Amino acid sequence: MTYILDELLRERMGLEYEVVTDKQDYLQSPLPGICYGVTRVREDNEIHVPAAGLVLENEVKKVMPEVSVFEKIPVLFPVHGNGDFPFDIFSAVFYMLSRYEEYLPFEEDEYGRFPAALSLAHRNDFLEVPVVDHWTLMLERKLITVCPGLSFREKEYHFLPTFDVDQVFAVKDKPVIRFLGSALKAGDFSARWKIRRGLEKDPFDTFGLIRSIHEPLGLKPFFFFHTGKWGKFDKSMFPEKESVRQVIRDCDTWGRVGLHPSYRSHDEPELLRWEKERLEKALGRTVTASRQHFIRLRFPETYRRLLAVGISDDYSMGFPELPGFRAGTSRPFRWFDLQRNETTGLTVYPFAVMDGVLKKKYGSKGDEILRFLGVLKQKVKNTGGWFVQLWHNHTLSDWDDWQGWKHIYEEWLGKAIYRK
Repeated sequence: MTYILDELLRERMGLEYEVVTDKQDYLQSPLPGICYGVTRVREDNEIHVPAAGLVLENEVKKVMPEVSVFEKIPVLFPVHGNGDFPFDIFSAVFYMLSRYEEYLPFEEDEYGRFPAALSLAHRNDFLEVPVVDHWTLMLERKLITVCPGLSFREKEYHFLPTFDVDQVFAVKDKPVIRFLGSALKAGDFSARWKIRRGLEKDPFDTFGLIRSIHEPLGLKPFFFFHTGKWGKFDKSMFPEKESVRQVIRDCDTWGRVGLHPSYRSHDEPELLRWEKERLEKALGRTVTASRQHFIRLRFPETYRRLLAVGISDDYSMGFPELPGFRAGTSRPFRWFDLQRNETTGLTVYPFAVMDGVLKKKYGSKGDEILRFLGVLKQKVKNTGGWFVQLWHNHTLSDWDDWQGWKHIYEEWLGKAIYRK
């Protein structure tokens, strides 16, 4: 219960609170109160939140919340009665932020992930709605009715562009065997040879372009660099190479840099520390932020491992196959370890959409992509949330099947930062 009260009242609203368990002490207090229970305690000066009780449980149980609608917003754990809300707002927020459903048995996808299609949000058509942020505003509006002079922390729209760097270069400085293999497979040996010889710029080297379109807007993109071993799903380059190291360090001067843990590290967790230290050596400083490659996120193992190696901020909270809000929120929040029943030191930054999802749905149809992003952004802006997007450096290469995406991105960037 403390976790949710801290998250809702202290972190999101900027309020201080005191938990009172003695009924007489509560009745005698002149302060406005929130009563969480089956029935009201006071006749006035109180908000009554009807209790479904999930937030008070100390162990994980097989729970499937009922979904209803209140003020045109989907809500969980509806409770009938005379409460000020027709649902248990505390249990609803807890269910979404803790990712409760992902602790229960489920059928993994081919990459060992929790499929978006199995989520309660997708099955009830509210994945693209930041419901937790709406519920927070509902609670604020109700608190004002018992304490009209109450002021809340300002909720200002934020836009954060992020880039996963699976490969710094497509051709340049690749080992000979890998260069020959990819060139023969693609059937464009001549074009790749020119790049390898330095006669043409490597298409994945879009970092200068990214800087030129973000800096004038006052934006500092976040780059997550892959430093793992080569494998079927891991195509990274050696950060020990001077050309790669220079890109990493340069990005850190005008942007921000974090780790992109490899696909393999999900199955071989001992690699995680090695990859982190490898990036830190190239960077020349400690790394505290990360995003999982392939968004291979498993609860609670992934986040426990990240904490164990010194990661304090993670940006993996989103679905790789569908846009929306995996935890029901666009705002950063502290991760709660459901099995250990404790709040941790890891801050989670959800992302709303990734380039691959847009490409699969719309191809290179710029108008449709921009229209969809605009609608999603508006949903975030309406609640004063964070619009975190996931792109890749190669997305802006205009190479291969990413033709036209550079222009789409530049046009979107101007719209994304606009707060009105």
